[in-house]
Amino acid sequence: GEITDCNEVAGLVEECCHAVILAFTKDMLGLVPEELAKEKEFFAKMVKENIRLYNSCAAFAPGSPIVEGIDPP
Repeated sequence: GEITDCNEVAGLVEECCHAVILAFTKDMLGLVPEELAKEKEFFAKMVKENIRLYNSCAAFAPGSPIVEGIDPP
């Protein structure tokens, strides 16, 4: 076979990881309230219950209104 660096494989593994995450979160996203204030509370509670989500994306980044008042360990 052809010899290549592993950049393509790394990209494929990353895409697989994203697919797994989406598969597990799809059902949870169906529970998000439509009202904006309740939506913020919903996601803030989710971060509090799983602090690993803190700073995992722009929505949960420090300074975001969603994580306001949440102190990471």
